[in-house]
Amino acid sequence: MKSLLFLVFVSLAISNQFESVIGGYDYSSPAFTTLVYSFALKAKVVDNTINWENILMKFFSLPDDLLQNNKIDSLEWYAPFCNATNFAELSSAVNRIPREIRTNGPILDIIRSNLEPVRDADAKIKQIYVQFFNKTIVDPICLRLDGFITALDKFNSKKLKFSRLKAVNEEYTNMVRKYDEIVRNLRGQLDNAIIKRRAYAKQFQLLQQKLNRYEPPQGRSEANKQNEEYDFDYLKMLQAVSKDLNEKMNSLENAVNAVVLAVNQYIDQRILWAEFLLNIPFYHAPQKKSSFSCFGGSKIKK
Repeated sequence: MKSLLFLVFVSLAISNQFESVIGGYDYSSPAFTTLVYSFALKAKVVDNTINWENILMKFFSLPDDLLQNNKIDSLEWYAPFCNATNFAELSSAVNRIPREIRTNGPILDIIRSNLEPVRDADAKIKQIYVQFFNKTIVDPICLRLDGFITALDKFNSKKLKFSRLKAVNEEYTNMVRKYDEIVRNLRGQLDNAIIKRRAYAKQFQLLQQKLNRYEPPQGRSEANKQNEEYDFDYLKMLQAVSKDLNEKMNSLENAVNAVVLAVNQYIDQRILWAEFLLNIPFYHAPQKKSSFSCFGGSKIKK
């Protein structure tokens, strides 16, 4: 009799698992949110003493203070950074300086050579934000996460065994440790990038101010007209300031690349966690390589 009751209980539990997901899901819904919800529906049938949705969802999003915070700097720096570092305005300021004056040409060439890599790196960093930070930190929709829909459908078609749930529960401590490690590393890299970005923006604005204060011959003050070395001295100063800007951009580019690597680590780890919960290596199968655009990381379909 006891055996019969046990079999009835198991049968009902399995039936409830399938009933909980029989309605399917929207393929345009957030992938990891959908995964956690599907897993939690199955898990609570086997063990309803744990709020599975609550404890698992944290792994698939970064802390709010890293993404959106009005009081401190965060990943949302794009708009103010663009306003402070408008390269078109800087180029216009450089073009105010005439090349006709004998001493100006060679120094202007050096200034422009200092600014060319700054221009390229400046555009690259802003592109990284638009194409990387702004899109891949969010929860990708099911359709755009390569292999996800097939894996989730397979997971939903089978029962969740108690032994599998026990394995997830035992791995939870390691998942917390890994998540905290990733967030700590990202926070450190982000803090460094904030310092480098502010230093670059400050130097950028300093150079622009110095360029705008240059007095062309037709509007030069009497005192500076009397100074035969005005152009040479002023442009040598601009050369030094532009060199410092170049160096600060190099530091910023290195810092941003370090942030990208840290974010990539998290993006990739999210997929590993998803694969672990599904018990299906839908992305990290041997025949697939990890890639996100030109920045590395996990492949998200466009």
